Amino acid sequence: MSAGVGDSAAEGELPGVPWEDQTVRFPGSLILTLRQSLLAPSEFFRWLHYEESLARPLLYYLIVSIVSAFFVLVWRSAGPSLYPGLAPLETGLDPLVQFFLEPFAALFALAFGVFVLQLMVLALVPNQRGFRATSRVCCYAWGPAILTAIPLLGPLLALVWSVTLLSIGIRVGHQTTAGRAAAVVLVPLVGLLMLLLFLALLLLAPDTSPLELIGW
Repeated sequence: MSAGVGDSAAEGELPGVPWEDQTVRFPGSLILTLRQSLLAPSEFFRWLHYEESLARPLLYYLIVSIVSAFFVLVWRSAGPSLYPGLAPLETGLDPLVQFFLEPFAALFALAFGVFVLQLMVLALVPNQRGFRATSRVCCYAWGPAILTAIPLLGPLLALVWSVTLLSIGIRVGHQTTAGRAAAVVLVPLVGLLMLLLFLALLLLAPDTSPLELIGW
């Protein structure tokens, strides 16, 4: 038997994930899916059906995003001393308004993220499964956002864990190597961090030209 995920069993023979199992009731399906994806991600993404509808993964993603936004709202209301990491996220909008806008912002972020990652997959991964697989991986890799329930370190833990799940999901979902999957995820992430750093420097030194900031 081949070592490839797709060769180990036909996709219809895989058990699937609890969130997409109609016999598992809510909220048990949500809790089981969170637990499996966070604690046993390789098995979770191996069981996932990659050619099915995006409706259930999108709903899962939105629920996690809204729960995460709720905890952000709570910690922002409690004051910066409990959640100093939220200071860079201040936009001037009322926190309650931001909370109600969260589903729209989350969908935009997902669409942009899937678009960028799929471009990386097309560039780096031969014989990849396609856009639907990348979309499903991104939705379920967002589970660690629930860790924003933890003050202080919650957002950092959520970011690191989500990136880890995303790398594993890309590796398993597109049947590629760990190195290629890491590159698919980390290259855009590093590029985004560099762009944010550059923009932060522009804000801190408004009289300095962009060319001077990069040493030209």
